[in-house]
Amino acid sequence: MVNLLAAKTLRIPQDSHSLQEAIDNSERGDTIEVAPGTYYENIVLRDGRNLIGAGAQKTILTDDGDGAPDPIVQIDGDCLLKGFTITGARGAGIGHAVMIGRGSPKITDNIIRDNSYTGIGVHASTVLTSPLITGNAIYGNGGAGIANLGQFCKTKIVDNDIYSNTNAGVACTDSANPTIEKNRLYSNGVGVASKDEARAVIKDNVIFKNKLVGIPVIKNGKAIIVNNLIFQNETVGINLDGEGEAWIVNNDVKENGTVAITVKSKSKAYIAFNQLRSETTAGLQVRDSEVTALKNNITCELNFDVTDSPAQTNEKGETLKDVSFSGPGALSVKNSKYLAGGNKIHGKVEIDDVSKVEQIPDNELPSSAEEITFPEFDNPETAETVAHPASENPLPEAPTPAKEIPVKKIKEELPPSTGCLGLF
Repeated sequence: MVNLLAAKTLRIPQDSHSLQEAIDNSERGDTIEVAPGTYYENIVLRDGRNLIGAGAQKTILTDDGDGAPDPIVQIDGDCLLKGFTITGARGAGIGHAVMIGRGSPKITDNIIRDNSYTGIGVHASTVLTSPLITGNAIYGNGGAGIANLGQFCKTKIVDNDIYSNTNAGVACTDSANPTIEKNRLYSNGVGVASKDEARAVIKDNVIFKNKLVGIPVIKNGKAIIVNNLIFQNETVGINLDGEGEAWIVNNDVKENGTVAITVKSKSKAYIAFNQLRSETTAGLQVRDSEVTALKNNITCELNFDVTDSPAQTNEKGETLKDVSFSGPGALSVKNSKYLAGGNKIHGKVEIDDVSKVEQIPDNELPSSAEEITFPEFDNPETAETVAHPASENPLPEAPTPAKEIPVKKIKEELPPSTGCLGLF
């Protein structure tokens, strides 16, 4: 236990010639205060230390340029990193500006920009690692803004501006289980990506104007996607591919380059209470997958027609004819299992005769998004305590259909813009 009464404050440059010297001479609970200036160091921030700059605009920490490339800051335990610009990390694939290996550090009020690869990398393959990353501007990095790797990674990413990163704004892979909440993610390669058994919780974010997809859930990735505003991404709003799984509830997905939500390649999705709008291709597109769609508003102006698929309703709540149309429109389903109820479709529908379509009775539908129960993703503290892998968490079961039949909002304000994972 840290003795707070004995904790001391070291000042740079008054008390030490370098940041690392001050860290090495400190003890758990001590604070190192860094005066304005530019510091050329690669440091290891040890467990229990607080490293505080004079403000991100005033205190700059950059690579020392010596030897093989290392992270500029390696965090080893429960620490505070606050008030710096961290820039200039070298080396593709290992050029993290900040790398976190264990503990529950807090990373706040920093600018992490223009590094050769990832801004912040959280690596948690053996022990529970749960940093809080909040109030930062993370931009212009050559890889992801923030990368989460490892089955014991439980990062909380809250209220950051994450933009203009080459790959993902936030990348989640290797069974990581981060929570991404109340961030602004824009002008990245993609907004938030979940792949390779990752289990991302994505809620209350604004995700827009990314160069590819707003949220890709791919390669056995999983995601809970709730109450986000997802718009003006250059291709798809939310894309499930390669056996991805997602619970998509109460989002506003609109004005993206092609489809609001696409589910394909043996993926599974539970989609409820969303506003899905496309001006070009489809509001909801399903290919070779399983989807439960309940109480969504699905709109596509292209090839507009109020006539709809079996047991759907129009925007006025009127029951529509059992007719399908070819070509793009509000809803397109091919070679898939599609369970639906209470959706309001504004536009044409395309459902092939191979797909299995089932209607959920009105009295078995949830009345609000708050009634929906999401899975809980396990995060054991060490590898020895692994009991139930994430892949065993099933999608919520849809209500049993009566019969088989034939075939919040976040303010929409644009923030100011500035110019080891692979591209998602």
